[in-house]
Amino acid sequence: MSSDIWNPWHGCRKYSEGCDHCYMHYLDNERGKSGGEIYKVKTNSDLLLKL
Repeated sequence: MSSDIWNPWHGCRKYSEGCDHCYMHYLDNERGKSGGEIYKVKTNSDLLLKL
């Protein structure tokens, strides 16, 4: 993960047809993960403090 990206959460629920082409769901599917599982990210939690 790049150190210049900060997002404290991962995952979302699909709400429209546009979500069928979402990069996050595509990448999670490639990794064998569920994009619908929402959880707090453990890495980069202090990135905003470093900026």
